[in-house]
Amino acid sequence: MVESKLLTLEQAAELLGVDYKTVYRLVRSGEIPAGRVADEPVNSIDIFATIFDYLGIPCPKQEGKSLRPLVEGNAGGWSEYTFSEWGWDTWIASTTLVSRDWKYVWTRSADMMDVLFDLGNDPDETTNLLGKNPDRAKYVPRAKEIRTEMLAWMETIKHPFREALAKSEIG
Repeated sequence: MVESKLLTLEQAAELLGVDYKTVYRLVRSGEIPAGRVADEPVNSIDIFATIFDYLGIPCPKQEGKSLRPLVEGNAGGWSEYTFSEWGWDTWIASTTLVSRDWKYVWTRSADMMDVLFDLGNDPDETTNLLGKNPDRAKYVPRAKEIRTEMLAWMETIKHPFREALAKSEIG
């Protein structure tokens, strides 16, 4: 479940500050096996930590973590969730928690509704189980559980909107 945009090797190398041929050799060497699939939730920020790990270069401090354990088939201890944010300073700003089975989007605007998708039954995210869904009440408890996880993550990084989330109602 990777939510990212595709980068060329040249773009990835430029962002890493290394020669693109180095990244190309890493991919072509077979050290990273082709076709490996993992079900664990990951984030695009993890890609850079992974490349640094395989290149043996110390990774700058950031929230991403190396995907090397997943690439090499060792998912033990991997996080159940991943988080992302969008539109930090816009009217449609949101924070998202994604697990294998659920995706919850908390919008910080009172004019926008929160979003909950059951990824196991709706992998294309076509039905918001909150909002105007006639069965909304059935899913509010699950949304509250997920918000608790989101708030715990926000507390660990001292997120500036953690108090807003704690005080808000499910929209």
